[in-house]
Amino acid sequence: MAKPAVAVTELLGEVRSLVIESFVSIPKEIPIICPNLTLLALHVTNFSWEKSAIEPVTLPDLSTLQIVVDREEDLQKIGRWKMPSLKYLELRMSSGFGEISFADFLQEVGKGLISLQIGDTGKSITLFDGIWSALPKVRYFGVSTLSDGFDMLPSPPQDHPLRTISNREPPDYNFWRREIIDVVDKWTRIECISDTHSWEDMDQEILKLERSENQVSEHYCKSDNSVCHQCIYDGNTRCEERNVRYEDAFGRTWAEYKQAYMIPSRNEEV
Repeated sequence: MAKPAVAVTELLGEVRSLVIESFVSIPKEIPIICPNLTLLALHVTNFSWEKSAIEPVTLPDLSTLQIVVDREEDLQKIGRWKMPSLKYLELRMSSGFGEISFADFLQEVGKGLISLQIGDTGKSITLFDGIWSALPKVRYFGVSTLSDGFDMLPSPPQDHPLRTISNREPPDYNFWRREIIDVVDKWTRIECISDTHSWEDMDQEILKLERSENQVSEHYCKSDNSVCHQCIYDGNTRCEERNVRYEDAFGRTWAEYKQAYMIPSRNEEV
């Protein structure tokens, strides 16, 4: 006996996660036909906006939003969406953002966020003085290179819940990690720095620096086309001094990696 036919719209009503690829028109009926979404990932392009005039929408259960935008105007439109349950936001861009539009966006969607990842490879971004009041619950903050550097970004208030800063640059882009020592020194509530390198790729170089009892140094990185082992060693050393975790891309500290692979510690024979 044949099973009764089920309308596509009825099936879509049960969808919890939706990924919309680049250069595909975005139907404005999404919140109607997929009212129970908890995760939405999309690439918003000029083409998408021209093909479908998206109106301000409501996604009451959406907790995770992953977006790539090409224009600041697109970001502003998404900022008008009603997403009262949004907790995890990952934002990538095809071009840099201006301070005004970016501030407006975070002030619209940031109040309930506990995790924000923003930026993209090689794209400097500009944040704003009131960022921590716009993100009062954020505990995890992933960011690429800041156009004005971390020095110009105010430290979070003492009662702010931010505990982890994550690198959004590839391992061979060293500019981000050159500033991390100052962050660890000044942002005293930080408990973890999450970087993008892998200890396997550099364990012998780090061991050489460690066994020479090399101190945190003022050095010049020759290039952003290769991983600077001195930058990573310096970051790890300062984090250890401040009792802050310094993790590689797999969530391991240098000490945990050495213990797992039984690598001799400082001043021990190989």
